[in-house]
Amino acid sequence: TAGTALPIEVCPCAGGSATAPHQQGMFSTAAGEFASSTATAAAGLEALGTPEREETAEKATVTDLANVLLIMGFAAGRHGWLPLIQHWMEQAESESLHRVHARFCIFDNRGICDSDSPPHSSSYSTTLMARDALAVMDHLGWPRAHVVGFSMGGMVALRLAVEAPERLLSLTALSVTNGGWQLIPTRWRAFKLLLWAATARTPHQRAHADVHFHFSRDTLHKEITAPKSGEGFKDEVGGVEVDAATVQVQRVEAALINEYVSTSQECAPQSRAGLMGQLRAVWTHGLSVSEQHSLRRLNIPFKVIHGYHDMMAMPAYGERIARHARAPFIMLNGGHFVVRECAAEVCMHISDSIATSQKLK
Repeated sequence: TAGTALPIEVCPCAGGSATAPHQQGMFSTAAGEFASSTATAAAGLEALGTPEREETAEKATVTDLANVLLIMGFAAGRHGWLPLIQHWMEQAESESLHRVHARFCIFDNRGICDSDSPPHSSSYSTTLMARDALAVMDHLGWPRAHVVGFSMGGMVALRLAVEAPERLLSLTALSVTNGGWQLIPTRWRAFKLLLWAATARTPHQRAHADVHFHFSRDTLHKEITAPKSGEGFKDEVGGVEVDAATVQVQRVEAALINEYVSTSQECAPQSRAGLMGQLRAVWTHGLSVSEQHSLRRLNIPFKVIHGYHDMMAMPAYGERIARHARAPFIMLNGGHFVVRECAAEVCMHISDSIATSQKLK
């Protein structure tokens, strides 16, 4: 794909109580062991569960599994999908998810984490990234897939639908705009946070701005119990009861800031070439009205989902795309990062699309 190496992870989710290795709770983006190769599809996360659930997974045929391609957003790596996958693994046998057996593929877009960061800005566009996504599908032997894109990844998913509609089984675009001038903040609070992020001198200052960009105030003001060590948090730490002396009551805002700071110290920072390249991709992105109208002919489940409190991607822009494409526009009670803040609802909508697609066969 234009000389760009893309690490791939395939996450089989078949059991009801499967858990991702090393995850610390619904807001954690901690990763397990990851393979990074374009030559071999990595096993990625393992679906762990009871012997009965593992037997169910073994009996599932290829046709029983829904292949789901997840495309992450601007300046974010593939690990951002882990909380959503974690929720799916925990609820896979529930009625709300239609007992859908899904196999997720996550990968880093060009310019971030373990993928290459081409030095020239001309190597970055949503069209090229859509071709990267197709190359990933080809490598995995997936002729078609349920495609889910978040933010910049939503732009890539829409471009993929225009370029290769025959490769999609369903399409879900989350927190998406049509790029260009629509990226410019229109609210004073958003503009202030953008300046704060751009001028941040410490990881803590940057994390504070990012957290307030990503999540709604309602979520940030909630209180949770967290380990005093600060290494993740959950009402039940690690899924088991712990001594009250080892946990503390903490606001989600503080816990997220601590996590973002910790993550920034563990991961290599995005290169300037990758950052500016991805910025060019979203700035130059834009589906014409006729291209948006072409999405009406997809004849597959197609949804546009947005957070009501999103300051980065104004809901009105997502609604405009949905209107042109004649797709349902769904508002959730969250901020920009609905993939994580509203993981349960997003999983439900994806599973609805998968179930509907399977009925159309």
